[in-house]
Amino acid sequence: MKILKTTAIILTISSVLVGAFSLLKWSIRQKQFEDWLPAKLEFVGSITTADGNGIPFGCFFGVYKLSDKTLAGINRDKLKFFEDATKARAYKQYDYNMYNSYQKWQKTPIEYTNNNRTFGAGIECARSEGLDESLAKKIELAAFSEGSFYTGHPEGQLLVIPDLGIAVLSGVGD
Repeated sequence: MKILKTTAIILTISSVLVGAFSLLKWSIRQKQFEDWLPAKLEFVGSITTADGNGIPFGCFFGVYKLSDKTLAGINRDKLKFFEDATKARAYKQYDYNMYNSYQKWQKTPIEYTNNNRTFGAGIECARSEGLDESLAKKIELAAFSEGSFYTGHPEGQLLVIPDLGIAVLSGVGD
């Protein structure tokens, strides 16, 4: 009986440690996604995130609720608002990490180029991780019609949808 109790205690402790490690890993990854957003895009929380690092060519996807101040600036200045929003929060001078710099912002619809080719793959990643289908369709509609703004780097895109008050980070690593 004593061996069963000891085994149960060990299994419980192991489960708690695995859970704590998983939560820590998830928190670090969420912070990394947030660090990839330009500082000028103030947000007040995440709506959903997906991280498909368990699949080949890992994928990432995040939807962030923009602050009222950011939305007011976008609605007032349109594309001009984004002129100085090409460096990620994590950017440091002489930083050559592709995730920390973005191309010039453009109006939607998204056009696929060498620096903008993975938006759809990021959405599919998020769907496989449980993204709400209604939200996925709204995001895709905004990405491929007029009224929103986007930028990119070789492995992902950043889409701002003022009508929904959100920023969408989406991509797939090679």
